Amino acid sequence: MFGLICFVARAQQIIYPGSFRFASDNGPVMNYWKDSAIIQQFTNELDNLLQQKMNLRLPQHASLRFVPFKKSGTETPAADDKNKFPKINIDLIEFSTAGYIQQFNLDILDTAFVREVQSVFSLQVNFQANAEQTSFAKSIDIFIKNGPGNGMGVPVHNVSVTAKGFTQLMQKSIEILLDTSAQHEQVEMKVSRPYIGDNFVLAKTAGMPRTEVQSSKRVSRFLLFNRQQILRWGEQEYRDIVLKGKNKTLLSSAMQDAISKHRTSGASDFVFLLQEGRDVIGDKNYQLQMPAQLSSASSEFQAAPFIHLLPGVFHSLLSGNDTVALFSIRRDVPDPEKKLFFHQVSNGIDPASLYTITETPSVVPLKYDFLVEGNIKGAPFRIEISSGAYIREFFLNNRLISIALGNKAPERFVIFDPSVSAELFNALLIIGFNTYFQ
Repeated sequence: MFGLICFVARAQQIIYPGSFRFASDNGPVMNYWKDSAIIQQFTNELDNLLQQKMNLRLPQHASLRFVPFKKSGTETPAADDKNKFPKINIDLIEFSTAGYIQQFNLDILDTAFVREVQSVFSLQVNFQANAEQTSFAKSIDIFIKNGPGNGMGVPVHNVSVTAKGFTQLMQKSIEILLDTSAQHEQVEMKVSRPYIGDNFVLAKTAGMPRTEVQSSKRVSRFLLFNRQQILRWGEQEYRDIVLKGKNKTLLSSAMQDAISKHRTSGASDFVFLLQEGRDVIGDKNYQLQMPAQLSSASSEFQAAPFIHLLPGVFHSLLSGNDTVALFSIRRDVPDPEKKLFFHQVSNGIDPASLYTITETPSVVPLKYDFLVEGNIKGAPFRIEISSGAYIREFFLNNRLISIALGNKAPERFVIFDPSVSAELFNALLIIGFNTYFQ
């Protein structure tokens, strides 16, 4: 028994760390390699996989260091180790989707690949038997796609994986490459997307149940308090506001004064922007009516007129002859209390996942794309729309009742007030996700 153990121990040959290099044209994801905990975890997993798949192992207390591609090598090895072989070398390159297509001259600009793939990691492993000879070499391309996730916040567009996702990516990819029976050259990995650090979404939604919304062709379906809800949004429409003549539009004196005050010089028209909405389960039909000025194109390069929503409490949600909500709309309103931390990423679920991915702090105060304020069914309400019209915070009676994500349609929301009625909540969604706010 003792002799057998000694034989197996001798059979596991030492392989020494060689060159570990990285590059990325997509963003700061390679900064994960600066984390000693990630490096140590990767070293342990690499050592385990080398033993399982190749009957090799790293030297005891091996110290690995990934460096930018222009350089080579790990930390300087001890004098008696630097010329020892065999060596393992690893190259890791991340491409943006567009960069990958350009690098390999792929004719796939209008395919699902462009829409679905967030980035591409190209990983190569080789063993050097000696200074002149490579005994093993394999490479693989990993296509990163968004997988199911419950994160809340602003998605990061130049970091495709969280710290945890990065370690899993490396472990699974190395496992494939060291498996001599696997012939994969390309694989895809679905991961939960990372989110930018913030002080107004992550902490508030931590531990709260998320509601997924299935939206397609301006129809959204979701469960609210265990009951099915279906909302529909109609096409964008408009109705001219006639300011003179016998067909003059009947307006309140306050709206007439506001139009006169804000009317710009040159050719321009005032209209009511319109959009129908329907709460299917609640059997409620709505119409959004928002007065706006259409400024004529100022140059040949301007493809469409500018839309200037009329300042003041002149915008409404109607249901038949009833005015359900009356509100104002302001654009580009700063909120210095709320901030985005672009040097941090998280999984959008747990504040403990917050990770500083770049050393230089980048803190940006929030600015609302649209700030909607008014009354709905006699109660004060507010909708704060920010982050490229992707995040919507809904307030009722000056209390936060929901945070929802989505641009062209709702995708996911958290609801904080279980007492809010489905009818009222759905009416707020119809206002907040109308297509003029996209």
